[in-house]
Amino acid sequence: MKARMWIVGVLVVGLAMLLAVVVQALEAQPGVLGPQPPTPGSVRPSSGCFRVGTTVYFTTTWSDLDGYADLKWCYFLIGTSSAPSNSIYLGYNRAGNKLYLRSNNGTAWWGGYAPCSANVIQNAQGKLDCSKTKVTKQGNTVRVRWAIIFKSTYIGNKNLYLRATDMSGNNSGWKKKGTVTIQSAPCPTPTATPTATEPATGLPWGMFQHEPQHTGRSPFISAQSPNLLWIFFTPGTPGSPAIGNDGTIYLPVGMLDEDTVGYLYAINPDGTEKWHVQLGGPPSSTAPAIGPDGTIYVHCNGEASTVSIERLHAITPRWCHHLDIRVQWRSWHLHIPRPIFTGCSI
Repeated sequence: MKARMWIVGVLVVGLAMLLAVVVQALEAQPGVLGPQPPTPGSVRPSSGCFRVGTTVYFTTTWSDLDGYADLKWCYFLIGTSSAPSNSIYLGYNRAGNKLYLRSNNGTAWWGGYAPCSANVIQNAQGKLDCSKTKVTKQGNTVRVRWAIIFKSTYIGNKNLYLRATDMSGNNSGWKKKGTVTIQSAPCPTPTATPTATEPATGLPWGMFQHEPQHTGRSPFISAQSPNLLWIFFTPGTPGSPAIGNDGTIYLPVGMLDEDTVGYLYAINPDGTEKWHVQLGGPPSSTAPAIGPDGTIYVHCNGEASTVSIERLHAITPRWCHHLDIRVQWRSWHLHIPRPIFTGCSI
């Protein structure tokens, strides 16, 4: 009798384990066990210091096992809690492809504009620049890169929350994804202690891989602890930067066959944008070179996806020198009036 009971017990446990495996396999197949609830993904950056009055880019993701088309609303909230009032509470309506910002009291949606449209939505806490807000949808995921400007009254530590609903009414609930600090003063930046003389360029990092020999070695001591100071998001694929004597970072943006236009961004040491200019084509993965008079030289490909004239841009004073041959990946110099080294070759 005891032996039979033991056998029955083993069979029950085995069937339960088999059923659990079957259910898990079915749940992995979209729609087999009904609509699957959406899942908040990540927020980048999820920490750091940001200054009021400057454009800050946050990239957020949400996913749904039934495909991105099953996502209805994707929410992003920046506040001391997930309460909708007196916060920056953003919404992206996937079905309508519209961006919204919640009112100050949290009772109404303001806006309703398409991503990349020339509109700004704002409440007492901040602004959403729709023209710089980009949405991508692929597979099971919706990704939004928000362009947010914090107002001077909205300072202190703020939590980052994500939430999503799907076409069947499933709600993920709010999920905390990080904490940032917003302040009116410039965010602190580390100071570099030189351990050797500056390179021949007289600049901290004035060209591709540091100096004319392209060793890629810096004479400065790097950060001694892995603390994220800031993240600067770009509208395309970034290349290699150069750094001026005042600490300004010059970053080319745009990759041939991936981006339709190119830019050169000047970034302050605290990670805020100083200025940017549009170039005559994507700069690909090349690095700018900074001349002795402060002129910035940037190589650009022709228009994306075409075999076109190469260009060299000199910014301040601005002019464009046209090169006739498409070349990449090596180092070249122009005598204007001394060698200017970048990341490409003729």
